[in-house]
Amino acid sequence: MIIPCCCLRPWRLDSEFMDRCSIGVWQYVFIRTSSAIAVIVFEQYDMYGEGHLDWGKFYVYNVLVVNMSQCWALYCLILFYLELKDELAPIRPLGKFIVVKAVVFFSWWQQMVVTFLAAYEMIDPVLDYSSEDVAKAIQNLLIVVEMFIYAVAHRFVFTYIDFKAGGPLAKYLEETKAQKEDTKKAIAEMLPTDVLMEGKQYVDAVTKNIQNKFSFDSQEADSSKKSGRRSPSGGQDDDDNFA
Repeated sequence: MIIPCCCLRPWRLDSEFMDRCSIGVWQYVFIRTSSAIAVIVFEQYDMYGEGHLDWGKFYVYNVLVVNMSQCWALYCLILFYLELKDELAPIRPLGKFIVVKAVVFFSWWQQMVVTFLAAYEMIDPVLDYSSEDVAKAIQNLLIVVEMFIYAVAHRFVFTYIDFKAGGPLAKYLEETKAQKEDTKKAIAEMLPTDVLMEGKQYVDAVTKNIQNKFSFDSQEADSSKKSGRRSPSGGQDDDDNFA
């Protein structure tokens, strides 16, 4: 397990492992979308407070929730890679993973750093622009430069050679005897409907296990009470034996 998540219970490499990885990734999609909608609503009522560390505004809570969601999604993806890196080696997944996730996660964390620097007055105002405006300009400039770097990286990481006949991807499909599916079917399988169903089944199973545990503990407690009123000679209460 990965530090600091090494204290968590290990995951078995079975269908449950795949379900947990899928749910871990899709929860970020759901939370990020929901938080974006919430930001629009709170901004309309001047309750968002972007860039301000004010616990009376929504911004701080949004940052905390989104960061926890991102970290859990990354953790699930890293576990997925560590367990299946040998099987996925022919398609070189590490570079693809780093480039794609850097666009999403690194840009967000970079924005947090710039915002906090502005909040603690480590970024000075320039001309008629406030420190908050300067921080946003710095973030936008960094993103423009980084997107150019990521675009060049995508050119080499997601090269067309992988998809050519006889390329790494074609060889991988041939070795694993994987079959290409119809486009509509592939798109349908990419939708999170199956993940939602698996998530519901997982929650139902956990709920059932908890209920069974409480039921078993209750039965054990009842049995202990009844046995406590029994005498060693068996069958009668202590009061009857005393009489």
